[in-house]
Amino acid sequence: MAGRKRFDIPRTLFGLACAGLSCSAGAKDDPDVFDLHLHQLLHVEVTSVSRKPEEARHAPSAIYVISGEDLRRSGVTHIAEALRMVPGMHVARIDSNRWSIGTRGFAGQFANKLLVLIDGRSVYTPLFSGVFWDIQDTLLEDIERIEVIRGPGAVMWGANAVNGVINIITRKAADTTGNVVSLTTGSEDHGIAGFRHGAELSANSFGRVYVKSSQRDEQRMLEGGDNNDDWWLRQAGFRVDTSMGERESVTVQGDIYRGKSSIRAFLPSPFGPTTPTVLDHNDTDMRGYNLLGRWEGDIEDGGSVSVQAYYDRAVREVSGLIDIDFSTWDLEFQHIADLAGPHQLIWGGSFRLIQDEIGRTETFNYDPDKATRRRWGGFIQYDYAAIPDELNLIVGSKFEYNDYSHFEIQPAVRLLWRPDERHTVWSAISRAVRSADRSDQDLNLRLQALAPSAATFGLPGLVQLTPNKDHESEDLTAVEIGHRFRIRDNLSWDLATFYNNYEDHSAFLLSGTPFAVFTPTPHVVIPAISDNEQQIETWGFEWLLDWQPTDSWQLQGWYAWMDTDSEYGDNPNLISTAKSQEHANRRNLAFVRSRTNLEGSLEFDAMLRYVDAERNADIPSYTELDLRLGWHPQKDLEFSIVLQNIFDNEHREAGNNDVVQLAAGEIQRAIQLRMVWRPDF
Repeated sequence: MAGRKRFDIPRTLFGLACAGLSCSAGAKDDPDVFDLHLHQLLHVEVTSVSRKPEEARHAPSAIYVISGEDLRRSGVTHIAEALRMVPGMHVARIDSNRWSIGTRGFAGQFANKLLVLIDGRSVYTPLFSGVFWDIQDTLLEDIERIEVIRGPGAVMWGANAVNGVINIITRKAADTTGNVVSLTTGSEDHGIAGFRHGAELSANSFGRVYVKSSQRDEQRMLEGGDNNDDWWLRQAGFRVDTSMGERESVTVQGDIYRGKSSIRAFLPSPFGPTTPTVLDHNDTDMRGYNLLGRWEGDIEDGGSVSVQAYYDRAVREVSGLIDIDFSTWDLEFQHIADLAGPHQLIWGGSFRLIQDEIGRTETFNYDPDKATRRRWGGFIQYDYAAIPDELNLIVGSKFEYNDYSHFEIQPAVRLLWRPDERHTVWSAISRAVRSADRSDQDLNLRLQALAPSAATFGLPGLVQLTPNKDHESEDLTAVEIGHRFRIRDNLSWDLATFYNNYEDHSAFLLSGTPFAVFTPTPHVVIPAISDNEQQIETWGFEWLLDWQPTDSWQLQGWYAWMDTDSEYGDNPNLISTAKSQEHANRRNLAFVRSRTNLEGSLEFDAMLRYVDAERNADIPSYTELDLRLGWHPQKDLEFSIVLQNIFDNEHREAGNNDVVQLAAGEIQRAIQLRMVWRPDF
């Protein structure tokens, strides 16, 4: 933005480091109150990579863990904001209630290459294979960790685990006994209140219930004034864990929510007006519920078995745009078998039934408007310890059938080498698919044209997208190499490199010759279809450094670089909007976090992040700084103040690169006050 003050990033980083060092001198280290989790990235136990417990440092994949302590000390109030801490993860806020999230490219509001799970329940929408982030929330104090895989996870998780897997894992009921009251208010988060009560129900059973309410303010329009994108969400839930002897356990949990958000939308009429209609303060009603049950049992001679089933209902009514109602039934089974010697086998199967009903409008029209889709399949992974505790070969594949793209095979080969206790080297080659969905095969869409075709006629344009029942899956072949190195006891790094080749990537293509219509309003109709016409390559690396200079001060920083090449630019039938996701990629991302324990039960935390400009230069680079000061007057009580986006009064983080023209806003500087009380600590 013109006239915006520029900041010297190296000088700022140096200043933060010096401030942290001076503050930490003589600081008190109280592990009961302050938990810095040195090397938590390397030593924490994870389950997302191989669907079995293993140390993160031995996982043959690029994985990062956001712990519950990281969430507390970051000052974030929503799961989407917490993902900014993940190396290479691009998280940009479009407006008050929408985010653009992606890793290794293709970020956007409707990004469709990340699989997101909450306690094993997939939260993607089959409408576009992506995630509505505004309804993905829970009591942050109950989250144990968030495991994030960068890169394909298709062998274990199936279609749409293309560029990564985000697995949000809440704490067991036995670990959440007692009460928690959390209250947050501020200039943007006007009111967030949460309450949880956990108790021992019997000698072998624990349970908890929670309620949460959030009210968030609107952001600013690019041209000035309020963006009319405020929103609220109310939700409640429960979890019960029961032990059935020493080897079996049962979990039952569920959530229910209701909310409303507002957006500004540029809505074209069927007649293509000179300027699109602006739906100002357009309401979106959101409601839904889910119920999940899981049984787990250990086998006497080694290994384990688990069975999980859930039902998820989601309703989303966007006035003037679209109404959707989804119901998902899911059942899965898994068996871990410890075979003789250095052999281990993991296998399982799953079945999913999705029923939906989509209301028709002049802009969106799905044919048919009601559908029932099925997906079933299985996976198998063989882990061979060629040299015990040093060299492992891991081979596996996912086999799936779905009603859109039919049979899919997604294999992977991984190699894990641990020459000593300080080094871990891993490599992988894998295939993953983003299966076709309702929007690919069933969508009739009329939207204001961004294509140059209309300019030939000197008239406004209207893209008329028609269904393509032959749309196939997008195909990724990925090669990865990583190295984890504990340089000293208080210093470690994690480096991951990747090369991705996307074939049959989706694009909007002209399906006929544009033609002019002069009544009732002159405009150009641009007939189009969505088809598999792009081939895209991406490559880059993510490098993380974790350092604890003193007992009470921890520094963590990462830098990610990525580049892209595509082979569709000369296609004469390509509509320019097809390039939008690639152009949203950022070449350079950087992040630094400082956590310091001060005297007097005080905490000082800082997070600095740098985001490169968009490739199409619509959005300049920006640097953000968040500061948090926490105080524990007593063990069960915490107060904190958080300052966000200190460098700018307001700035733009994301553009409008999606086919649905929803207005983006400018994210404002904010202050937040928070209290957490644990009376039964």
